[in-house]
Amino acid sequence: MVDNESIPLLRTEDHSKFRKDVFFPMVPVWIDLFAIVVLIVINAFLAASELSIISIRMSRVHQMAQSGSPETLAIERLRKDPEKFVATVQVLMTLITSLTSALTGTVTYEVLKPRLTELPLVQEFHFLLPLSVSVIILFQVYSMLVLGEIAPKTLAIRNNERIAAVLSRPTLFLTETLSLPVRMITATSQGLLRMLGIRNSRSAYPISPEELDLLLKEGTEQGVINRTEQDLIQSVFKFTDISVREVMVPRMKMVVMDASMTIEQATNFLSDHRFSRYPVVRTGTGEVVGILYYKDLFENYVRSRQGRLTDLVHAPFFIPESMKVAHTLKEMQKRRTQMALVLSEYGTLEGLVTMEDLLEELVGEIEDESDDIQKPVERLRDGSYLVDASQSIRDLREDYHLDIPEGDDYETLAGFVVAQLQTIPRGGEFFYLNNLKVTIVDMDKYRVSRVKIEPVPDMPDLPPAPARVSLPSSTQKPFK
Repeated sequence: MVDNESIPLLRTEDHSKFRKDVFFPMVPVWIDLFAIVVLIVINAFLAASELSIISIRMSRVHQMAQSGSPETLAIERLRKDPEKFVATVQVLMTLITSLTSALTGTVTYEVLKPRLTELPLVQEFHFLLPLSVSVIILFQVYSMLVLGEIAPKTLAIRNNERIAAVLSRPTLFLTETLSLPVRMITATSQGLLRMLGIRNSRSAYPISPEELDLLLKEGTEQGVINRTEQDLIQSVFKFTDISVREVMVPRMKMVVMDASMTIEQATNFLSDHRFSRYPVVRTGTGEVVGILYYKDLFENYVRSRQGRLTDLVHAPFFIPESMKVAHTLKEMQKRRTQMALVLSEYGTLEGLVTMEDLLEELVGEIEDESDDIQKPVERLRDGSYLVDASQSIRDLREDYHLDIPEGDDYETLAGFVVAQLQTIPRGGEFFYLNNLKVTIVDMDKYRVSRVKIEPVPDMPDLPPAPARVSLPSSTQKPFK
């Protein structure tokens, strides 16, 4: 048995000597200080390397790698396996932090001990150890946080490509050298994630549509992308979300031909219009017989002027109104057709869409010398807008920034007006909504034809629902 009294107790004032003799025997203080500086520099190197390499977009990495330089190829290799690279950096930074803490504690205690023991409070209340520990923690946090983290990372953000090019090759060397222990640590972390039900995604850094939009705006602000290119790219992004119903020519605006027309009548009909293709329908039933091409009718007229109109038509291409315009464009290209007829869910004809209508969603209005140009939206001197009621709500919101709510029950301004009034409108009626005064200017029988939209900074006191207000009968415009 060993007598407990024979075991000497380690006094507080001997802690420094014990740590010094056990962990760093016979090492001068200046060497410890030099080692601390070296460790902080290595930590700064790792922090700058990690952030500079990760902050470069993958598309830019591939572009840089095309130069074939060893530095850019090293960056590409590190970015292809970011988990391995980041894990290596984190393991090394953790080890460095631990070593720096041990060295800093020993050196700081040695340096402060003779000075702190002279303080009256320390001598009277024995505050040497708590005060030393507090000073050590403050020094450690400041040195590692400012010199080893914040400063190098700030530098890496401002000059990411240059810093990454300088540090990529030594970082790749460390990653390859420490691959085995890092792989073991990574496997352990992956196991813990699987236990928590978290699976790895194929892409470590997926790009969201919002990020793409921000990158596009940033490129425009920096002059890399001009305004026209920005509008075109944004149109491409929206192209897959737009349905045919939003871009089609509605049934009431379609120019159709009666299947009972003679060749002579059809020729006279076409002379009054400017289109190259016309739907042919049966009067009464509304059944679509087919699509007539202007050139086919012209060739027949020149050749014989005989035959029936239905003998010249082509089979129509029907699509549902819910089909997306991107899919519609692909189908029309596959079928080599320029026109598609749009059907509702009940199988009734709702409208038509042409290849030009689809392309205009990408590049804007396409007009030729034969088009009768009429502005669908006219800006008046008082800041209000005179709008063709067939304009889509989406276009008014995007192009003119009018705060008109979208809805599932309507696509156009006319549909919006009817939805708000909940009855057949009359010319001259108006209502307020979202700091806008909406006035019905023209009616085409029971259809809203033109609407005036006036921004109203100070809304009048109205009930929560949009108020329907009728002008005096003397000022109301009659039906056309």
